[in-house]
Amino acid sequence: TASSASSGLLNLRIDGETKTINDLNAQSTAWDQRLAIRQRTLQAQFTAMETALSQAQSLQSQLSGQFAALSQ
Repeated sequence: TASSASSGLLNLRIDGETKTINDLNAQSTAWDQRLAIRQRTLQAQFTAMETALSQAQSLQSQLSGQFAALSQ
């Protein structure tokens, strides 16, 4: 009957939209995971950069002191 056909089409549409929602949720979760990994990588690189900068500044200070002592 027409009512059964309409109901069947509606159920197919609902199933299709549910699958789309599930796919989008899975994609969102995957992006969240990739972004978390990228964030950890960038934080580690930034920490390494800060450490290297601190070491360079310390070396600069030591060298400046040695040059100052030599010029006296």
